[in-house]
Amino acid sequence: MIKSIALLTRKDNLTHEQFMKHWVEIHAPLAHAVPGLRRYVQSHIVAERTRADIPTTAVDVDGIAELWYDDRDAMERALASPQAKALHADGALFIGRIKSFIVEEKIIVPAAKQVIHTDRVPPARVPLSQAIKVGDWIFASGQLGNDPKTGRLAEGGIAAETRQVCENLKAILETAGSSLNNVVKVTIYMVDLGEVLAMNDVFSQYFPKDPPARTTFECSRLVGNARVEIEAIATVSPPSP
Repeated sequence: MIKSIALLTRKDNLTHEQFMKHWVEIHAPLAHAVPGLRRYVQSHIVAERTRADIPTTAVDVDGIAELWYDDRDAMERALASPQAKALHADGALFIGRIKSFIVEEKIIVPAAKQVIHTDRVPPARVPLSQAIKVGDWIFASGQLGNDPKTGRLAEGGIAAETRQVCENLKAILETAGSSLNNVVKVTIYMVDLGEVLAMNDVFSQYFPKDPPARTTFECSRLVGNARVEIEAIATVSPPSP
């Protein structure tokens, strides 16, 4: 966002109390009527002048006004509006001098959660989303080696299941606008770590270069008597080199 900060002094024929009364009762409502103005803050506290975003000045001020906009384009559109012209005309009635400057600030806005679904992966029999996308991050649920054509585990043991797991993850990530190349972390669950070398042989075919961070667990049982399950975290854009 971007904000315009104005250091205000009163006209010589006004007292500070008169200045503040006009500002609060008349000027502020006019400011709030300006289209595109996201926030309007007014202060007459002297201590506010010590803030890092306000340059030092020898001029005594009666008030500090902050006008917040989404960006410079929004600010320019707002300043060209009839409401802004009315605001400036009113300011000429009680403001003596104005020292203003622009400050750009980065505001972090929580990203919306997006559910990812594709028919290229067999539907789960439990309540879950295939993946959740938040901003540039994708969190893919653990995938089993179920063949989308049959809905059953791929035949051929740990190698076949691992290959189908990776294909399912690939389909989900592509639906979310990503790929296996963008995976940064996987968690692998196996019912028999004695099969880890065979699983690795297939896994390395899908992650041949710069493989993701990884944690591998042995567990007593997986859903549907599967032998392996893999969940993944990925980015939408390729990680920086």
